Amino acid sequence: MNAFEQRFDATVRAELAQPGTRAPPFPIFLPPSLRETMAAAGASETVAAYYCETMPQMLVEQMLRGDDRARRLLWRPLDRSRLPRLSQALDGLFREVDGQKLTGFSTPQELVAGRPTAAALAAPTLLGSGLPLVGAWPAERRLINDDPLDDDAVFDLRLSGGLMHELCHGLSRPLDRPPPPWMVLEAAALLLGSLAFPRHVFPEVPGEAVPGVSLFVLLGQCLARLFGKKNFFLILTDAAPLADAFGATAAQALEQAAHDEWQARTEVPFARDALAAPAWVKVADAARAGRIVRLTEEVPFAELPWWHEEPTAEDVALSHSAVRAVRQVNVLAPTYQTHPCEAPVLTLDTRTCILERPRNPRGVFGEPAFWIVPPPLCRKLRERGIERMQVEHAEDLWTSSA
Repeated sequence: MNAFEQRFDATVRAELAQPGTRAPPFPIFLPPSLRETMAAAGASETVAAYYCETMPQMLVEQMLRGDDRARRLLWRPLDRSRLPRLSQALDGLFREVDGQKLTGFSTPQELVAGRPTAAALAAPTLLGSGLPLVGAWPAERRLINDDPLDDDAVFDLRLSGGLMHELCHGLSRPLDRPPPPWMVLEAAALLLGSLAFPRHVFPEVPGEAVPGVSLFVLLGQCLARLFGKKNFFLILTDAAPLADAFGATAAQALEQAAHDEWQARTEVPFARDALAAPAWVKVADAARAGRIVRLTEEVPFAELPWWHEEPTAEDVALSHSAVRAVRQVNVLAPTYQTHPCEAPVLTLDTRTCILERPRNPRGVFGEPAFWIVPPPLCRKLRERGIERMQVEHAEDLWTSSA
């Protein structure tokens, strides 16, 4: 047991000794992926305190104390027939990947029968043994408690996305080395979640999306396009090393990018890290040509392999995601949420391959919203003399440009 585990376990023992705390039905321990990452990075005191004290305190408080509506929902048996978002997302999850490898069960029905509550579903996942469930932190629990919807409807709206995100990370496994970079793991899990049930990332109604995560999906889409979706998802289903999924050069380049990002800001990672998604895409694309570029290097897409390829159906599909992605806004309403929004006119810069909408005054993060349009499509537009354009009917543009 290393020093991080000792500190985590001491926190858990102290929290479980507090009056009014129920005995945990599942083991609570420092997730091996966090332990190995912190050990390899030489985690700062801020990071160590966050993961070894703040997070287990919140997990115990979330799952094992109190009897308000939000906490009861975490332990309430799940009825798929009354949870349409969760049910469709689980079906989509098993459609996209080998569910047995990812969850330990061969069908969604077996999964819910074997782990019949949200708490039971989350506990054995990659981070579930040591971090509170996404979507049920204190401010979100207050929102759930006050929601006039019935219990199943409020669970499906406000908790199914976070629960699916935990499941998409796969099961916790023993580790003796650091996992792939956090950015890459989040990109894989959130891409899988977006494929399983798109509205958990690109909402149609307020409250149903995991908030502020779409730029991780952008990175995930691009990595899947560059290296193949099947290879990419091996890091979730098989806990494959990055080199097995992407090759040695790309693994080296992405791990160097993670190291550079950590050295620049030795803090707990948050959604803001995904603002650098285009730079991560360029690091990965350059590695396909045997070239390692740093995260901070200003490399135009025109110098990278993807730009020179012919457009594919996957590129066109990714461009449609761009339109959907910029038609959302991150707001405080009253908690941090991602809502759909209007964006009648978009701007595409074919030199940077960035589609952008005007700044939304309600937005509190990631404004103005942007997305990558695949470089081959932008190259085609450049060949027609188009460098920067306003797009009013974006859905119709990509087929003609390809």
